[in-house]
Amino acid sequence: MREGLVRVALVLAPAVAALMPARGQSCAPIQVSASSGTANDNFATATGASTDTVVCGAPNRKVGANAFQGQAFVFRFVSAAWNPEGTLTASDGAANDTFGSSVAIAGDTIIVGAPGKASGTATYQGAVYVFTRSGATWTQQAKLTASDGAAGDNFGCSVAIFGDTAIVGAYGKSGGANFYQGAAYVFVRTGSSWTQQAKLTASDGAANDFFGVSVSLGLDAAAIGADGKTISGATAQGAAYVFKRTGTAWAQQARLVAQDGVAGDYFGTSVSLSGSSLAVGALYKASGANAYQGAGYVFLSSGVSWTQQAKLTASDGGAFDYFGSSCVLSGDSVAFGAPNQTIGANPAQGSAYVYVRSGATWTQQSKLLSAAGLADEWFGASVAFAGSAAVTGAAQQKVGPNVGQGAAYIFGSNIPINIIQQPVSVTNCTQTATAMTITAAGTGPFNYQWQWRAAPAVPAWIPVAAGLNSGGARTFTAANTTGPSLSISGYSQTSGALPFAEFRCLVSNTCGNATSNAATLQVCWCDLNCDQLVDDLDFVFFSGAYNLFECTEPGMPASCPSDFNFDGVVDDVDFAIFATAYDALACPTP
Repeated sequence: MREGLVRVALVLAPAVAALMPARGQSCAPIQVSASSGTANDNFATATGASTDTVVCGAPNRKVGANAFQGQAFVFRFVSAAWNPEGTLTASDGAANDTFGSSVAIAGDTIIVGAPGKASGTATYQGAVYVFTRSGATWTQQAKLTASDGAAGDNFGCSVAIFGDTAIVGAYGKSGGANFYQGAAYVFVRTGSSWTQQAKLTASDGAANDFFGVSVSLGLDAAAIGADGKTISGATAQGAAYVFKRTGTAWAQQARLVAQDGVAGDYFGTSVSLSGSSLAVGALYKASGANAYQGAGYVFLSSGVSWTQQAKLTASDGGAFDYFGSSCVLSGDSVAFGAPNQTIGANPAQGSAYVYVRSGATWTQQSKLLSAAGLADEWFGASVAFAGSAAVTGAAQQKVGPNVGQGAAYIFGSNIPINIIQQPVSVTNCTQTATAMTITAAGTGPFNYQWQWRAAPAVPAWIPVAAGLNSGGARTFTAANTTGPSLSISGYSQTSGALPFAEFRCLVSNTCGNATSNAATLQVCWCDLNCDQLVDDLDFVFFSGAYNLFECTEPGMPASCPSDFNFDGVVDDVDFAIFATAYDALACPTP
Protein backbone atom coordinates (compact mmCIF):
# COMPACT_ATOMS: atom_id res chain seq x y z
CA MET A 1 0.00 0.00 0.00
CA ARG A 2 1.10 3.52 -0.70
CA GLU A 3 1.76 5.44 2.45
CA GLY A 4 -1.02 7.69 3.62
CA LEU A 5 -3.81 6.19 1.52
CA VAL A 6 -6.42 3.69 2.57
CA ARG A 7 -6.98 1.35 -0.36
CA VAL A 8 -10.50 0.01 -0.48
CA ALA A 9 -11.95 -2.93 -2.35
CA LEU A 10 -15.01 -1.86 -4.25
CA VAL A 11 -17.20 -4.81 -3.83
CA LEU A 12 -20.34 -5.61 -5.74
CA ALA A 13 -22.45 -8.63 -6.22
CA PRO A 14 -24.18 -8.58 -9.60
CA ALA A 15 -25.71 -5.13 -9.91
CA VAL A 16 -29.41 -4.63 -9.37
CA ALA A 17 -31.59 -2.00 -10.98
CA ALA A 18 -32.74 -0.70 -7.62
CA LEU A 19 -31.88 -1.40 -4.02
CA MET A 20 -33.82 -4.34 -2.63
CA PRO A 21 -36.33 -4.11 0.23
CA ALA A 22 -35.00 -3.60 3.73
CA ARG A 23 -34.46 -6.49 6.08
CA GLY A 24 -36.49 -5.21 9.01
CA GLN A 25 -33.65 -3.18 10.45
CA SER A 26 -34.42 -0.38 12.91
CA CYS A 27 -33.37 3.22 12.44
CA ALA A 28 -30.16 2.89 14.45
CA PRO A 29 -27.18 1.52 12.52
CA ILE A 30 -25.94 -1.92 13.51
CA GLN A 31 -22.28 -2.03 14.60
CA VAL A 32 -20.33 -5.19 13.84
CA SER A 33 -16.76 -5.98 14.80
CA ALA A 34 -14.53 -8.96 15.41
CA SER A 35 -15.52 -10.69 18.64
CA SER A 36 -11.85 -11.23 19.46
CA GLY A 37 -10.64 -7.95 18.02
CA THR A 38 -7.46 -6.34 19.20
CA ALA A 39 -5.82 -2.94 18.89
CA ASN A 40 -4.76 -1.85 15.40
CA ASP A 41 -6.54 -4.68 13.55
CA ASN A 42 -7.99 -2.06 11.17
CA PHE A 43 -11.16 -4.14 10.83
CA ALA A 44 -13.32 -2.96 7.89
CA THR A 45 -10.46 -1.40 5.96
CA ALA A 46 -12.30 -3.18 3.17
CA THR A 47 -15.95 -4.24 3.12
CA GLY A 48 -18.02 -6.23 0.69
CA ALA A 49 -21.68 -7.17 0.74
CA SER A 50 -24.37 -9.18 -0.95
CA THR A 51 -28.06 -9.10 -0.08
CA ASP A 52 -27.70 -10.93 3.25
CA THR A 53 -23.94 -11.20 3.81
CA VAL A 54 -21.22 -8.72 4.78
CA VAL A 55 -17.48 -9.42 4.77
CA CYS A 56 -14.92 -7.15 6.46
CA GLY A 57 -11.17 -7.32 6.06
CA ALA A 58 -8.78 -6.73 8.97
CA PRO A 59 -5.39 -6.59 7.20
CA ASN A 60 -3.30 -5.59 10.23
CA ARG A 61 -4.62 -8.33 12.48
CA LYS A 62 -2.05 -10.47 14.26
CA VAL A 63 -2.68 -14.19 13.85
CA GLY A 64 -0.78 -16.30 16.33
CA ALA A 65 2.73 -14.90 16.34
CA ASN A 66 2.36 -13.40 12.85
CA ALA A 67 2.00 -9.63 12.96
CA PHE A 68 0.03 -8.12 10.06
CA GLN A 69 -1.01 -11.51 8.73
CA GLY A 70 -4.63 -10.40 8.54
CA GLN A 71 -8.03 -12.06 8.54
CA ALA A 72 -11.52 -11.43 7.18
CA PHE A 73 -14.82 -11.76 9.03
CA VAL A 74 -18.20 -12.75 7.64
CA PHE A 75 -21.61 -11.66 9.00
CA ARG A 76 -24.99 -12.89 7.81
CA PHE A 77 -28.53 -11.62 8.31
CA VAL A 78 -30.32 -14.51 10.05
CA SER A 79 -33.38 -14.40 12.31
CA ALA A 80 -33.74 -10.63 11.91
CA ALA A 81 -30.18 -9.92 13.07
CA TRP A 82 -26.65 -9.63 11.68
CA ASN A 83 -24.66 -12.51 13.18
CA PRO A 84 -21.04 -13.68 12.78
CA GLU A 85 -20.83 -16.55 10.31
CA GLY A 86 -17.17 -17.19 9.86
CA THR A 87 -13.55 -16.09 10.10
CA LEU A 88 -11.45 -16.40 6.95
CA THR A 89 -7.73 -17.13 7.23
CA ALA A 90 -5.29 -18.01 4.46
CA SER A 91 -4.12 -21.62 4.62
CA ASP A 92 -0.52 -20.45 4.22
CA GLY A 93 -0.82 -17.20 6.13
CA ALA A 94 2.34 -15.51 7.30
CA ALA A 95 3.47 -12.26 8.87
CA ASN A 96 3.04 -9.12 6.76
CA ASP A 97 0.61 -10.72 4.30
CA THR A 98 -1.99 -7.99 5.05
CA PHE A 99 -4.71 -10.47 4.11
CA GLY A 100 -7.99 -8.54 4.10
CA SER A 101 -6.68 -5.39 2.43
CA SER A 102 -9.38 -5.98 -0.18
CA VAL A 103 -12.48 -8.17 -0.19
CA ALA A 104 -15.35 -8.98 -2.55
CA ILE A 105 -18.37 -11.26 -2.49
CA ALA A 106 -20.73 -12.75 -5.06
CA GLY A 107 -23.30 -15.24 -3.82
CA ASP A 108 -21.50 -17.97 -1.88
CA THR A 109 -18.00 -16.90 -2.96
CA ILE A 110 -15.66 -14.44 -1.24
CA ILE A 111 -12.26 -13.36 -2.51
CA VAL A 112 -9.70 -11.73 -0.24
CA GLY A 113 -6.57 -9.86 -1.26
CA ALA A 114 -3.23 -10.24 0.51
CA PRO A 115 -1.00 -7.72 -1.31
CA GLY A 116 1.83 -8.15 1.19
CA LYS A 117 2.16 -11.87 0.55
CA ALA A 118 5.72 -12.96 -0.25
CA SER A 119 6.57 -15.67 -2.77
CA GLY A 120 9.90 -17.04 -1.74
CA THR A 121 12.19 -14.02 -1.52
CA ALA A 122 9.81 -11.87 -3.60
CA THR A 123 8.28 -9.67 -0.92
CA TYR A 124 4.97 -7.90 -1.56
CA GLN A 125 4.34 -9.97 -4.65
CA GLY A 126 0.83 -10.58 -3.38
CA ALA A 127 -1.86 -13.23 -3.57
CA VAL A 128 -5.64 -13.58 -3.52
CA TYR A 129 -7.64 -16.30 -1.79
CA VAL A 130 -11.02 -17.68 -2.79
CA PHE A 131 -13.48 -19.01 -0.19
CA THR A 132 -16.81 -20.71 -0.81
CA ARG A 133 -19.80 -21.30 1.46
CA SER A 134 -21.71 -24.51 1.99
CA GLY A 135 -24.57 -23.94 4.39
CA ALA A 136 -22.93 -21.68 6.94
CA THR A 137 -19.40 -23.03 6.53
CA TRP A 138 -16.66 -21.24 4.61
CA THR A 139 -13.67 -23.11 3.18
CA GLN A 140 -10.73 -22.04 1.03
CA GLN A 141 -11.21 -23.05 -2.59
CA ALA A 142 -8.16 -21.56 -4.27
CA LYS A 143 -5.13 -19.30 -4.04
CA LEU A 144 -4.64 -17.00 -7.02
CA THR A 145 -1.34 -15.51 -8.14
CA ALA A 146 -0.24 -13.69 -11.28
CA SER A 147 1.45 -15.74 -13.97
CA ASP A 148 4.23 -13.15 -14.08
CA GLY A 149 4.26 -12.17 -10.42
CA ALA A 150 7.28 -10.34 -9.04
CA ALA A 151 8.38 -8.57 -5.90
CA GLY A 152 6.58 -5.32 -5.21
CA ASP A 153 3.56 -6.02 -7.46
CA ASN A 154 1.08 -5.67 -4.58
CA PHE A 155 -1.17 -8.14 -6.38
CA GLY A 156 -4.42 -8.17 -4.40
CA CYS A 157 -4.44 -4.47 -3.50
CA SER A 158 -7.95 -4.44 -5.02
CA VAL A 159 -10.35 -7.21 -5.96
CA ALA A 160 -13.82 -7.65 -7.46
CA ILE A 161 -15.96 -10.62 -8.46
CA PHE A 162 -18.95 -11.10 -10.76
CA GLY A 163 -20.33 -14.63 -11.07
CA ASP A 164 -17.41 -16.90 -11.96
CA THR A 165 -15.09 -14.08 -12.98
CA ALA A 166 -12.68 -12.27 -10.66
CA ILE A 167 -10.35 -9.36 -11.26
CA VAL A 168 -7.30 -8.47 -9.19
CA GLY A 169 -5.37 -5.23 -9.17
CA ALA A 170 -1.58 -5.03 -8.90
CA TYR A 171 -0.75 -1.33 -8.83
CA GLY A 172 2.96 -1.97 -8.16
CA LYS A 173 3.49 -4.02 -11.32
CA SER A 174 6.30 -2.72 -13.53
CA GLY A 175 5.79 -2.44 -17.26
CA GLY A 176 9.28 -2.90 -18.60
CA ALA A 177 11.24 0.04 -17.19
CA ASN A 178 8.03 1.73 -15.98
CA PHE A 179 7.91 1.24 -12.24
CA TYR A 180 4.42 1.28 -10.70
CA GLN A 181 2.77 1.25 -14.08
CA GLY A 182 0.36 -1.34 -12.73
CA ALA A 183 -1.75 -4.14 -14.13
CA ALA A 184 -4.93 -6.09 -13.46
CA TYR A 185 -5.52 -9.81 -13.85
CA VAL A 186 -8.73 -11.62 -14.77
CA PHE A 187 -9.44 -15.13 -13.50
CA VAL A 188 -12.34 -17.41 -14.39
CA ARG A 189 -13.75 -20.44 -12.58
CA THR A 190 -14.78 -23.72 -14.13
CA GLY A 191 -16.24 -26.02 -11.53
CA SER A 192 -13.96 -25.41 -8.58
CA SER A 193 -10.84 -24.57 -10.63
CA TRP A 194 -9.61 -21.05 -11.30
CA THR A 195 -7.38 -20.06 -14.22
CA GLN A 196 -5.94 -16.75 -15.36
CA GLN A 197 -7.80 -15.52 -18.43
CA ALA A 198 -6.09 -12.20 -19.09
CA LYS A 199 -3.62 -9.61 -17.94
CA LEU A 200 -4.96 -6.09 -18.51
CA THR A 201 -2.80 -3.00 -18.94
CA ALA A 202 -3.55 0.51 -20.15
CA SER A 203 -2.86 1.26 -23.79
CA ASP A 204 -0.99 4.38 -22.68
CA GLY A 205 0.58 2.89 -19.55
CA ALA A 206 3.48 4.77 -17.99
CA ALA A 207 5.52 4.83 -14.80
CA ASN A 208 3.66 5.78 -11.60
CA ASP A 209 0.20 5.29 -13.10
CA PHE A 210 -0.78 2.91 -10.27
CA PHE A 211 -3.14 1.20 -12.70
CA GLY A 212 -5.09 -1.39 -10.69
CA VAL A 213 -5.29 0.62 -7.47
CA SER A 214 -9.04 0.03 -7.75
CA VAL A 215 -11.08 -2.46 -9.76
CA SER A 216 -14.73 -3.32 -10.37
CA LEU A 217 -16.55 -5.91 -12.48
CA GLY A 218 -19.82 -6.12 -14.38
CA LEU A 219 -21.16 -8.48 -17.00
CA ASP A 220 -18.24 -8.92 -19.43
CA ALA A 221 -16.94 -5.52 -18.33
CA ALA A 222 -14.23 -4.25 -16.00
CA ALA A 223 -13.32 -0.83 -14.67
CA ILE A 224 -9.81 -0.12 -13.43
CA GLY A 225 -8.52 2.98 -11.68
CA ALA A 226 -5.10 4.53 -12.31
CA ASP A 227 -5.06 7.44 -9.89
CA GLY A 228 -1.42 8.33 -10.45
CA LYS A 229 -1.87 8.80 -14.21
CA THR A 230 -0.36 11.95 -15.70
CA ILE A 231 -2.80 13.61 -18.11
CA SER A 232 -1.37 16.17 -20.55
CA GLY A 233 1.44 16.98 -18.13
CA ALA A 234 -0.82 17.10 -15.05
CA THR A 235 0.85 14.70 -12.63
CA ALA A 236 -1.48 12.37 -10.72
CA GLN A 237 -4.61 13.81 -12.28
CA GLY A 238 -5.71 10.23 -12.66
CA ALA A 239 -7.81 8.16 -15.03
CA ALA A 240 -10.15 5.18 -15.13
CA TYR A 241 -10.19 2.55 -17.85
CA VAL A 242 -13.02 0.39 -19.12
CA PHE A 243 -12.37 -3.02 -20.67
CA LYS A 244 -14.89 -5.27 -22.41
CA ARG A 245 -14.82 -9.04 -22.92
CA THR A 246 -15.87 -10.76 -26.13
CA GLY A 247 -15.71 -14.51 -25.75
CA THR A 248 -12.50 -14.94 -23.78
CA ALA A 249 -10.72 -11.87 -25.16
CA TRP A 250 -10.52 -8.57 -23.30
CA ALA A 251 -9.97 -5.19 -25.00
CA GLN A 252 -9.78 -1.63 -23.74
CA GLN A 253 -12.92 0.30 -24.62
CA ALA A 254 -12.32 3.70 -23.05
CA ARG A 255 -10.10 5.90 -20.92
CA LEU A 256 -12.11 8.24 -18.70
CA VAL A 257 -10.95 11.48 -17.11
CA ALA A 258 -12.82 14.15 -15.15
CA GLN A 259 -13.99 17.15 -17.17
CA ASP A 260 -12.42 19.45 -14.54
CA GLY A 261 -9.40 17.28 -13.82
CA VAL A 262 -6.17 18.87 -12.63
CA ALA A 263 -2.86 17.67 -11.24
CA GLY A 264 -3.05 15.93 -7.90
CA ASP A 265 -6.75 14.95 -8.04
CA TYR A 266 -6.00 11.20 -7.83
CA PHE A 267 -9.09 10.48 -9.93
CA GLY A 268 -9.50 6.69 -9.97
CA THR A 269 -8.69 6.04 -6.32
CA SER A 270 -12.00 4.17 -6.20
CA VAL A 271 -14.22 2.79 -8.96
CA SER A 272 -17.55 0.96 -9.02
CA LEU A 273 -19.32 -0.37 -12.09
CA SER A 274 -23.07 -1.07 -12.29
CA GLY A 275 -24.66 -1.82 -15.64
CA SER A 276 -23.96 1.07 -17.99
CA SER A 277 -22.88 3.43 -15.18
CA LEU A 278 -19.51 3.89 -13.53
CA ALA A 279 -18.68 5.81 -10.34
CA VAL A 280 -15.15 7.13 -9.80
CA GLY A 281 -13.65 8.77 -6.71
CA ALA A 282 -11.01 11.53 -6.73
CA LEU A 283 -10.07 11.80 -3.07
CA TYR A 284 -7.67 14.76 -3.38
CA LYS A 285 -9.85 16.96 -5.60
CA ALA A 286 -9.83 20.57 -4.40
CA SER A 287 -13.06 22.51 -4.11
CA GLY A 288 -12.46 26.24 -4.13
CA ALA A 289 -10.08 26.96 -1.27
CA ASN A 290 -10.64 23.49 0.25
CA ALA A 291 -7.58 21.42 -0.61
CA TYR A 292 -8.06 17.65 -0.67
CA GLN A 293 -11.81 17.90 -0.16
CA GLY A 294 -12.43 15.21 -2.76
CA ALA A 295 -15.16 14.55 -5.31
CA GLY A 296 -17.03 11.73 -7.02
CA TYR A 297 -17.96 11.36 -10.67
CA VAL A 298 -20.56 9.29 -12.48
CA PHE A 299 -20.14 8.24 -16.12
CA LEU A 300 -22.74 6.72 -18.41
CA SER A 301 -22.16 4.56 -21.48
CA SER A 302 -24.09 4.47 -24.72
CA GLY A 303 -22.79 1.80 -27.01
CA VAL A 304 -19.02 2.12 -26.87
CA SER A 305 -19.03 5.78 -25.79
CA TRP A 306 -18.79 7.03 -22.21
CA THR A 307 -19.78 10.52 -21.04
CA GLN A 308 -19.61 12.22 -17.64
CA GLN A 309 -23.11 12.47 -16.22
CA ALA A 310 -22.42 14.15 -12.88
CA LYS A 311 -19.84 15.44 -10.46
CA LEU A 312 -20.85 14.83 -6.84
CA THR A 313 -19.52 16.63 -3.78
CA ALA A 314 -20.58 16.75 -0.15
CA SER A 315 -23.08 19.46 0.75
CA ASP A 316 -20.94 20.31 3.78
CA GLY A 317 -17.54 19.33 2.41
CA GLY A 318 -14.35 20.77 3.83
CA ALA A 319 -10.60 20.64 3.31
CA PHE A 320 -8.90 17.25 3.75
CA ASP A 321 -12.16 15.26 3.82
CA TYR A 322 -10.81 12.76 1.24
CA PHE A 323 -14.31 12.36 -0.20
CA GLY A 324 -14.14 9.61 -2.82
CA SER A 325 -11.62 7.44 -0.98
CA SER A 326 -14.19 4.68 -1.40
CA CYS A 327 -17.30 4.30 -3.53
CA VAL A 328 -19.99 1.81 -4.40
CA LEU A 329 -22.62 2.05 -7.14
CA SER A 330 -25.71 -0.11 -7.52
CA GLY A 331 -28.45 0.85 -9.96
CA ASP A 332 -29.51 4.41 -9.16
CA SER A 333 -27.75 4.64 -5.79
CA VAL A 334 -24.14 5.53 -5.10
CA ALA A 335 -22.19 6.05 -1.89
CA PHE A 336 -18.85 7.81 -1.36
CA GLY A 337 -16.71 7.68 1.76
CA ALA A 338 -15.04 10.76 3.27
CA PRO A 339 -12.95 9.11 6.01
CA ASN A 340 -10.83 12.10 6.99
CA GLN A 341 -13.72 14.51 7.51
CA THR A 342 -13.80 16.45 10.77
CA ILE A 343 -17.14 16.07 12.52
CA GLY A 344 -17.69 18.71 15.18
CA ALA A 345 -14.46 18.75 17.18
CA ASN A 346 -13.45 15.25 16.05
CA PRO A 347 -10.74 15.19 13.37
CA ALA A 348 -10.84 12.19 11.03
CA GLN A 349 -14.11 10.90 12.45
CA GLY A 350 -15.26 10.51 8.86
CA SER A 351 -18.57 10.13 7.08
CA ALA A 352 -20.21 8.64 4.01
CA TYR A 353 -22.71 10.19 1.60
CA VAL A 354 -25.48 8.44 -0.32
CA TYR A 355 -26.87 9.89 -3.57
CA VAL A 356 -29.81 8.74 -5.68
CA ARG A 357 -30.50 9.29 -9.37
CA SER A 358 -33.78 10.35 -10.89
CA GLY A 359 -33.55 10.55 -14.66
CA ALA A 360 -30.15 12.14 -15.21
CA THR A 361 -30.10 14.07 -11.93
CA TRP A 362 -28.27 12.95 -8.80
CA THR A 363 -29.23 14.33 -5.37
CA GLN A 364 -27.74 13.75 -1.95
CA GLN A 365 -30.05 11.51 0.05
CA SER A 366 -28.15 10.86 3.26
CA LYS A 367 -25.04 11.58 5.24
CA LEU A 368 -23.99 8.59 7.33
CA LEU A 369 -22.10 8.85 10.61
CA SER A 370 -20.94 6.27 13.10
CA ALA A 371 -22.85 5.72 16.31
CA ALA A 372 -19.67 6.04 18.36
CA GLY A 373 -18.83 9.52 17.11
CA LEU A 374 -15.12 9.53 17.99
CA ALA A 375 -12.06 11.23 16.56
CA ASP A 376 -9.82 9.20 14.24
CA GLU A 377 -12.43 6.56 13.40
CA TRP A 378 -11.77 6.83 9.66
CA PHE A 379 -15.46 6.09 9.08
CA GLY A 380 -16.01 5.87 5.34
CA ALA A 381 -12.76 4.02 4.65
CA SER A 382 -14.91 1.46 2.85
CA VAL A 383 -18.50 1.35 1.62
CA ALA A 384 -20.79 -1.35 0.23
CA PHE A 385 -24.48 -2.03 -0.35
CA ALA A 386 -26.28 -5.06 1.12
CA GLY A 387 -29.69 -4.90 -0.50
CA SER A 388 -31.19 -1.64 0.74
CA ALA A 389 -28.65 -1.42 3.56
CA ALA A 390 -25.50 0.68 3.33
CA VAL A 391 -22.35 -0.76 4.92
CA THR A 392 -19.57 1.57 6.00
CA GLY A 393 -16.21 0.72 7.55
CA ALA A 394 -14.63 2.72 10.37
CA ALA A 395 -11.23 1.12 10.03
CA GLN A 396 -9.49 2.93 12.90
CA GLN A 397 -12.33 3.15 15.40
CA LYS A 398 -11.50 2.53 19.02
CA VAL A 399 -13.54 -0.42 20.31
CA GLY A 400 -13.49 -0.71 24.08
CA PRO A 401 -9.87 -0.11 25.10
CA ASN A 402 -8.52 -1.14 21.68
CA VAL A 403 -7.31 1.83 19.64
CA GLY A 404 -7.52 1.18 15.91
CA GLN A 405 -9.45 -2.08 16.23
CA GLY A 406 -12.04 -0.94 13.72
CA ALA A 407 -15.75 -1.57 13.21
CA ALA A 408 -18.38 -1.58 10.48
CA TYR A 409 -21.86 -0.08 10.51
CA ILE A 410 -24.90 -1.38 8.66
CA PHE A 411 -27.58 1.22 7.94
CA GLY A 412 -31.03 -0.07 7.05
CA SER A 413 -33.53 1.59 4.77
CA ASN A 414 -34.75 3.76 7.68
CA ILE A 415 -32.00 6.33 8.00
CA PRO A 416 -32.06 8.96 10.77
CA ILE A 417 -32.29 12.63 9.83
CA ASN A 418 -29.18 14.61 9.08
CA ILE A 419 -29.59 18.33 8.34
CA ILE A 420 -27.17 18.99 5.51
CA GLN A 421 -28.08 22.63 4.86
CA GLN A 422 -28.64 24.87 7.88
CA PRO A 423 -30.67 28.10 7.84
CA VAL A 424 -28.49 31.18 7.35
CA SER A 425 -28.64 34.41 9.37
CA VAL A 426 -29.66 37.38 7.27
CA THR A 427 -30.19 41.14 7.33
CA ASN A 428 -33.21 42.38 5.41
CA CYS A 429 -35.23 45.54 4.88
CA THR A 430 -38.82 45.91 5.96
CA GLN A 431 -40.30 45.71 2.46
CA THR A 432 -38.69 42.40 1.48
CA ALA A 433 -39.80 38.96 2.65
CA THR A 434 -37.13 36.70 4.16
CA ALA A 435 -36.70 33.00 3.38
CA MET A 436 -35.20 30.63 5.96
CA THR A 437 -34.33 27.32 4.27
CA ILE A 438 -33.00 23.96 5.39
CA THR A 439 -32.27 20.68 3.61
CA ALA A 440 -32.68 17.38 5.47
CA ALA A 441 -31.30 13.99 4.44
CA GLY A 442 -32.42 10.58 5.61
CA THR A 443 -35.50 8.51 5.03
CA GLY A 444 -38.51 10.59 4.07
CA PRO A 445 -41.17 11.79 4.24
CA PHE A 446 -40.13 14.57 6.62
CA ASN A 447 -42.26 16.71 8.90
CA TYR A 448 -41.14 20.30 9.46
CA GLN A 449 -42.05 22.73 12.22
CA TRP A 450 -40.39 26.13 12.34
CA GLN A 451 -39.89 27.83 15.70
CA TRP A 452 -38.90 31.35 16.75
CA ARG A 453 -37.86 33.36 19.77
CA ALA A 454 -37.38 37.08 20.34
CA ALA A 455 -33.75 36.87 21.42
CA PRO A 456 -31.21 34.40 22.83
CA ALA A 457 -31.94 35.83 26.28
CA VAL A 458 -35.51 34.57 25.91
CA PRO A 459 -35.11 30.80 26.20
CA ALA A 460 -38.59 29.70 25.09
CA TRP A 461 -38.99 28.69 21.46
CA ILE A 462 -42.45 29.35 20.02
CA PRO A 463 -43.93 27.43 17.08
CA VAL A 464 -44.23 29.67 14.03
CA ALA A 465 -47.88 29.89 13.02
CA ALA A 466 -49.17 30.43 9.51
CA GLY A 467 -50.26 34.07 9.33
CA LEU A 468 -49.69 36.64 12.06
CA ASN A 469 -47.20 35.92 14.87
CA SER A 470 -46.51 38.18 17.85
CA GLY A 471 -44.44 38.10 21.01
CA GLY A 472 -41.63 39.98 22.74
CA ALA A 473 -42.88 43.30 21.27
CA ARG A 474 -42.41 41.86 17.76
CA THR A 475 -44.87 40.87 15.08
CA PHE A 476 -44.47 39.25 11.67
CA THR A 477 -46.41 37.25 9.11
CA ALA A 478 -45.25 33.75 8.17
CA ALA A 479 -46.01 31.26 5.39
CA ASN A 480 -44.79 27.71 4.66
CA THR A 481 -44.34 27.07 8.39
CA THR A 482 -44.43 23.28 7.93
CA GLY A 483 -42.11 23.11 4.92
CA PRO A 484 -38.36 23.29 4.35
CA SER A 485 -38.44 27.00 3.34
CA LEU A 486 -40.11 29.45 5.74
CA SER A 487 -41.27 32.83 4.43
CA ILE A 488 -41.28 35.80 6.86
CA SER A 489 -42.64 39.28 6.12
CA GLY A 490 -44.51 42.22 7.68
CA TYR A 491 -42.01 42.83 10.46
CA SER A 492 -42.61 45.27 13.30
CA GLN A 493 -41.16 45.79 16.78
CA THR A 494 -41.01 48.52 19.40
CA SER A 495 -37.25 49.02 19.15
CA GLY A 496 -35.41 48.94 15.87
CA ALA A 497 -32.08 48.74 17.68
CA LEU A 498 -32.64 45.09 18.64
CA PRO A 499 -32.15 41.98 16.47
CA PHE A 500 -35.59 41.03 15.26
CA ALA A 501 -35.77 37.29 16.05
CA GLU A 502 -34.12 33.88 15.83
CA PHE A 503 -35.54 30.99 13.85
CA ARG A 504 -34.88 27.25 13.76
CA CYS A 505 -36.61 24.16 12.38
CA LEU A 506 -37.55 20.86 14.00
CA VAL A 507 -37.50 18.04 11.43
CA SER A 508 -38.90 14.58 12.14
CA ASN A 509 -39.32 11.25 10.38
CA THR A 510 -39.99 7.66 11.44
CA CYS A 511 -36.56 7.49 13.07
CA GLY A 512 -36.97 10.50 15.34
CA ASN A 513 -36.20 14.18 14.97
CA ALA A 514 -33.38 16.67 14.51
CA THR A 515 -33.23 20.39 15.21
CA SER A 516 -31.44 22.84 12.94
CA ASN A 517 -29.07 25.53 14.05
CA ALA A 518 -30.66 28.86 14.96
CA ALA A 519 -30.46 31.68 12.41
CA THR A 520 -30.96 35.37 13.22
CA LEU A 521 -33.11 37.75 11.23
CA GLN A 522 -31.85 41.31 11.59
CA VAL A 523 -34.16 43.97 10.12
CA CYS A 524 -32.47 47.09 8.74
CA TRP A 525 -35.42 49.39 9.40
CA CYS A 526 -33.90 52.53 7.88
CA ASP A 527 -32.85 50.89 4.61
CA LEU A 528 -35.87 52.18 2.75
CA ASN A 529 -34.70 51.21 -0.75
CA CYS A 530 -33.37 47.77 0.29
CA ASP A 531 -29.74 48.12 -0.85
CA GLN A 532 -28.13 47.18 2.52
CA LEU A 533 -27.07 50.80 3.09
CA VAL A 534 -28.65 53.77 4.89
CA ASP A 535 -27.63 56.71 2.72
CA ASP A 536 -28.87 59.79 0.85
CA LEU A 537 -31.34 57.80 -1.24
CA ASP A 538 -32.99 56.55 1.94
CA PHE A 539 -33.08 60.13 3.26
CA VAL A 540 -35.11 61.16 0.22
CA PHE A 541 -37.67 58.47 0.99
CA PHE A 542 -37.69 59.38 4.70
CA SER A 543 -38.12 63.10 4.02
CA GLY A 544 -41.23 62.46 1.94
CA ALA A 545 -42.79 60.42 4.75
CA TYR A 546 -41.67 62.93 7.41
CA ASN A 547 -43.49 65.74 5.57
CA LEU A 548 -46.68 63.65 5.41
CA PHE A 549 -46.37 62.95 9.17
CA GLU A 550 -49.29 60.60 9.82
CA CYS A 551 -49.15 57.02 8.58
CA THR A 552 -52.78 57.27 7.49
CA GLU A 553 -52.14 60.19 5.14
CA PRO A 554 -52.85 59.53 1.46
CA GLY A 555 -49.56 59.06 -0.38
CA MET A 556 -47.80 57.43 2.62
CA PRO A 557 -46.07 54.20 1.46
CA ALA A 558 -47.82 50.98 2.41
CA SER A 559 -47.21 49.82 5.99
CA CYS A 560 -45.51 53.17 6.74
CA PRO A 561 -41.90 51.88 6.74
CA SER A 562 -40.47 55.22 7.99
CA ASP A 563 -42.38 54.88 11.27
CA PHE A 564 -39.42 53.25 12.99
CA ASN A 565 -40.98 53.26 16.48
CA PHE A 566 -44.39 52.12 15.25
CA ASP A 567 -46.39 54.92 16.92
CA GLY A 568 -48.46 55.83 13.83
CA VAL A 569 -46.53 58.97 12.87
CA VAL A 570 -43.23 59.83 11.19
CA ASP A 571 -41.78 62.47 13.49
CA ASP A 572 -38.61 63.69 15.20
CA VAL A 573 -38.23 60.45 17.14
CA ASP A 574 -38.07 58.56 13.85
CA PHE A 575 -35.65 61.19 12.52
CA ALA A 576 -33.30 60.53 15.46
CA ILE A 577 -33.41 56.79 14.75
CA PHE A 578 -32.73 57.47 11.07
CA ALA A 579 -29.83 59.82 11.83
CA THR A 580 -28.11 57.15 13.93
CA ALA A 581 -28.46 54.57 11.16
CA TYR A 582 -27.39 57.14 8.54
CA ASP A 583 -24.17 57.77 10.44
CA ALA A 584 -23.43 54.02 10.49
CA LEU A 585 -24.15 53.79 6.72
CA ALA A 586 -24.05 49.98 6.45
CA CYS A 587 -26.90 47.87 7.72
CA PRO A 588 -26.06 45.85 10.84
CA THR A 589 -25.04 42.22 10.32
CA PRO A 590 -26.80 39.50 12.29
